[in-house]
Amino acid sequence: LVTDFYEYGWCQSFHFAPRYKNETFLESIKRAEYHLCSRLGMRPGVRALDVGCGVGGPMRNMAAFSGASIEGSTINEYQV
Repeated sequence: LVTDFYEYGWCQSFHFAPRYKNETFLESIKRAEYHLCSRLGMRPGVRALDVGCGVGGPMRNMAAFSGASIEGSTINEYQV
């Protein structure tokens, strides 16, 4: 039930990000995830592990953006 509620409000990324003027909520979320990719040096050939990935939204966005290979792990069966 909580996962469904979060997905309704935050889509697949259950986190916040600072917003710029005239930027949508979802644009700020993706910008924050892409910034994290850049800071971590994620690129094709890099492998990463997302421990506690939940439904995996940020992991999928970051993999698509960076070309890195990211695997996720969560203990919540409902989110798998």
